[in-house]
Amino acid sequence: MAATGKPPKPDATAVKAGAAKNATAVKAGAAKGATAVKAGAAKDAKAAKAGAAKDEAAAKQAGEAEGWRVQLGAFANEAAARTAWATLVSQSATILEGTRPVYSPRGRLVRLQLGPYSSRASARELCAKLSAAGRPCFVTEG
Repeated sequence: MAATGKPPKPDATAVKAGAAKNATAVKAGAAKGATAVKAGAAKDAKAAKAGAAKDEAAAKQAGEAEGWRVQLGAFANEAAARTAWATLVSQSATILEGTRPVYSPRGRLVRLQLGPYSSRASARELCAKLSAAGRPCFVTEG
C-alpha cells in the first residue's frame, strides 16, 4: 500500500500478460474438453454401431421372421434347446436331414424351431413326418 492509503495501480503490461495467460489456459482447457467430447462421442458411436450390428445379427438368427417354422419345443435356456436338438438329430436324422435349428428367445423360454419355410404346406409336411415318428411339433408363422 502507498502512503496515501490507496492500493497501487497495477502495471498495464502485467495485467495484459495475466489476461493472455488466462486466455491461453482457457483455450487449452476448451481444446482438452473438446477432444474428450470427441473421444466420448466416437466411443458412443462405436458402441452404438456394435449394438446395432448385434441386434441385426440376433434378429437375423432368431428372426428370419419371414415364412413358416416347425416348433419342436420351448426350453428354459438355449443350452437345453441345443441338447434337445442334438437328441432329436441323433434319433431322427433322416427326417431332419437338410434342416437347421432356430433358437428363438420368447419371454423366459427359448423356442426350438426349424425353418423358415416358404409355405405353410412344406412346414406341415415336415411336422407330419416328425409326428409320425413320435416327435410332437406344430407349425407357426415366422
